[in-house]
Amino acid sequence: MKEAGMLFTDDMVQAILDGRKRVTRRLVKFPKGFEPGFSTNPIGSDGRWFFSGAGSVNVVLAMSNGMRCPFGGPGDRIWVRESWNVYERLDEDLLHLFDKIPKTRPKVPHALVYRASDAGDFDWRPSIHMPRWACRLELPIVSIRPERVQDITEADAKAEGVAIKYYHGAWCEAKSYRDAFLHLWEGLYWRKGLGFDANPWVWRIEFGPARVLA
Repeated sequence: MKEAGMLFTDDMVQAILDGRKRVTRRLVKFPKGFEPGFSTNPIGSDGRWFFSGAGSVNVVLAMSNGMRCPFGGPGDRIWVRESWNVYERLDEDLLHLFDKIPKTRPKVPHALVYRASDAGDFDWRPSIHMPRWACRLELPIVSIRPERVQDITEADAKAEGVAIKYYHGAWCEAKSYRDAFLHLWEGLYWRKGLGFDANPWVWRIEFGPARVLA
């Protein structure tokens, strides 16, 4: 079984905990110099996906071997990386032990806290720095396929865990779950030139109920 860490925002972590989020989309990262055809229909075989497109001879030859989703496939699992910290309740002097994040779970008495669900004025550690031992959520992968981000349906947008009411400088109400997802995607990728209108390729990853470890 393959495991892969994946970053999630606080609201998406809460959606997972609530059972509202069962699908996520992540950008397909093609080799530098490869341009997939806009109307291409990738073919899947044995966990690999084959895209038609253009590029240098070496890149096109490399793509002839197909692409695998870097997060795994059905039967593998994702471990959620979220904002977190170690909260020592017994001895404040022990906090210095966590100035550098250990690679394995410490044996000293401690408690883990997570920004998505724990109230408190903690000095939160960013999700990208979360080690595997601090993870509290595991997601079993059910299915993976590539698609264009604009292919998302209303049902799939709801399964993404988005809320009809969202905050964008002020509270707004979307016309649909798909519209709410559009605003979420724009907030994450518009400045990178990969907004909804750019219609980039994404991995659509569906997962089963989360396993809560902590």
